[in-house]
Amino acid sequence: MCISVRTTRSTGTKYKELPECGNVPLVADCSSCILSEPMEISRYGLIFAGAQKNMGIAGLTVVIVREDLIQERPEIPSMLSYAVQAKNKSMFNTPPTFAIYLLGLVLEWIENRYHDLAALKTVNQQKAALLYDQIDQSRLFTNPVRPEDRSIMNVPFVTGDAALDAKFIAAAEAEGLVNLKGHRSVGGMRASIYNAMPLEGVQKLVDLMRRFEEENRMMLNIRCLNKIAEAGLAQFPQASYQFTEQAGAEDAILVRSADLKEMEFGADLKAIARAGAGTNNIPTARCSEAGMCRVQYAGRECQCR
Repeated sequence: MCISVRTTRSTGTKYKELPECGNVPLVADCSSCILSEPMEISRYGLIFAGAQKNMGIAGLTVVIVREDLIQERPEIPSMLSYAVQAKNKSMFNTPPTFAIYLLGLVLEWIENRYHDLAALKTVNQQKAALLYDQIDQSRLFTNPVRPEDRSIMNVPFVTGDAALDAKFIAAAEAEGLVNLKGHRSVGGMRASIYNAMPLEGVQKLVDLMRRFEEENRMMLNIRCLNKIAEAGLAQFPQASYQFTEQAGAEDAILVRSADLKEMEFGADLKAIARAGAGTNNIPTARCSEAGMCRVQYAGRECQCR
């Protein structure tokens, strides 16, 4: 059995390509992506999905299982047996009738409004693109997921500052944008933009993000350890960057030939870059341990982490 989670709600990731399992049945938890786009059902042995994301309310699970996998297994309790459930048309016990009724309404809504899942996928992609574009061009918010692995249903984003994240969540709640607090394993924020979320709701979130960034723009301090050409320094937007000579106060360091291997780094240092060719004078191992970004140019070789 090959088990996959198509879309992860907590981290905002998604498998874009299904694994090749050969004759081994592929089992997938599609709770966060079911009905958001067309799916090639024949690729799966079994799909299960909680209804509470895109199909209705909590308390109902939809299971799509290949017929040859529905087998009588006496060692399995009857309540857990798909053979028993199939034989009794999902009514071996009293089913959650109200949740099933709401699922029927949701399916009617999709059919009447979008006609098919291909059209609904287009709308979902538009919503996700609007939000991801804002994050990617932002100097305050970032998304930790590689573009090719991003979910169109769940979009996590952070400022890098827990206090600022909390401030944004409070600002969002004041405008009626609720439940944006990120999963405890990730932190920050997470926008769940399931089928029921209209494009206008995502636009309202994006508008808030723009205003919040303007009001809480962070000024980053750069310290130059060697003389850097004025033309190069002019590339840094004055609204976001300023230069400092105070050791320990810098957020980033620009260097040419100065040796940093024995240098003590300030607690707030986030990045080190060498401006121009030279020796490998940036302590890459120390930077990696501290989670710092580093950019090194050495002739035709370049290291960027």
